[in-house]
Amino acid sequence: EHEMTRQDIADMYGDELMFLDPEKFDKCIIGVAIRCGMPSSVVYDKDELIKVYMDEGMSEEEALEFISYNVEGAYVGETTPLVMERL
Repeated sequence: EHEMTRQDIADMYGDELMFLDPEKFDKCIIGVAIRCGMPSSVVYDKDELIKVYMDEGMSEEEALEFISYNVEGAYVGETTPLVMERL
């Protein structure tokens, strides 16, 4: 199965998209949010982000706190990446 690269996504939705760094988080991308009158944003799966941080040695609680503060809590412009929580 071919996974889309950052460049594939940017080619489809525009170069103004922002991605989480480093690229190890690319496997957590689940889509692009299209918003009326605003630029699109890359959408990451929160559960998958937690797994990446836990693979690096964080506990689930540490990963949740880190994501809450450093990812969900970071606004870097209209194309700030979004985090989706599955219900």
